Amino acid sequence: MSDLNFLPLSYRRARLRQRVRRIEIGTVILLAALFAAGWGQLWTLRTQLAERVAGAEVLADQAFRLRDELLGLESERLELHEQSRLYRTLEPRLRFSDALRILAGTLPPESGLADLDVRHRDDASPRLDLGLRVICADDRQVASAVASLAQHPIFTGIEVQAVVPVEEATGPMREVSLEATIDLNRRFTLVTEGAAP
Repeated sequence: MSDLNFLPLSYRRARLRQRVRRIEIGTVILLAALFAAGWGQLWTLRTQLAERVAGAEVLADQAFRLRDELLGLESERLELHEQSRLYRTLEPRLRFSDALRILAGTLPPESGLADLDVRHRDDASPRLDLGLRVICADDRQVASAVASLAQHPIFTGIEVQAVVPVEEATGPMREVSLEATIDLNRRFTLVTEGAAP
C-alpha cells in the first residue's frame, strides 16, 4: 500500500487541487497557443485571398481593355475591307472621253459649252489643262456654272479668266472663259448626277 494513504486528507486534497490547477493552466496555455496559431493562419489566408481578388480584378480589367482593343481592330479591319472593295470597283484611270462626258453633264442645263480647247495633253504627264468658253444668260447662271465645275471632284483647279457680254440670236448673254485642270490619275466614281449617259 502506498505511503500517500497515510497522509492527511487535507494534504491530499490540496495536492489534487494543485494538479487540477496545473492541468487547467496548461489547457488554457495550449488553447491560447492553438488560437494564436489558428488566427495567424486565418489572417494569412485572408491576406492571400485579398491579393488573389485584387489580382483577379486586374486581370478582369485587362481582359475588358483587350476586348475593347480587339473590337476596335475588328472595326478598323471591316472599314479597310470596305474601302478596299470600293477601291477595286472604281475606274483605275480616268479616260479623256470620260472627262469630256462629265464636263458636259456637270454644267447647269441653262448654260452651254461654246468652245473647248485642250491646252496641255502630254502622255508623260497625267495633267490635262482645258480652256473652256461657257455661254450663260446672266450673272446668276455664270455663278451657278462656275460653282458646278469647281465642286466636281474631276477638276483639281478652276480659274475664271474673263466674263464678257456677247450678243446671241436669243439676245444678250454672258461668255465665261475658264481654265480647268484635270488629273487623269485620280480615282473616283464616274457616276455623277446630271452626267450624260
